[in-house]
Amino acid sequence: MENDAKAAKERRAKKKATFAKSLKPRLPDAARFVATYDAAAVQWTGTLSVEGVTFERQGSSLNKLLHKLDDVYRATKVTAPEPETPARAPLPTSWPARSRA
Repeated sequence: MENDAKAAKERRAKKKATFAKSLKPRLPDAARFVATYDAAAVQWTGTLSVEGVTFERQGSSLNKLLHKLDDVYRATKVTAPEPETPARAPLPTSWPARSRA
């Protein structure tokens, strides 16, 4: 009985860790989705506007459309470069002898 509880606890922890890894960071503030359904074509068409850039895609369902737009945004997103660390003076290779007074 104790082994079953321990195994169940390990499965829950593994599932929780896997879920946490699958989460994507949120879109920036003021990101905007616009979607329109075309009944004749049985197709959704939509745009995602983020920080002045607009992406357009089509999908057979609203969910697929939103995922496509999100994926294209993340594929083209340029990350900010890491800030440079300030240059340091090199350490001396040998230290001067200490005088004993």
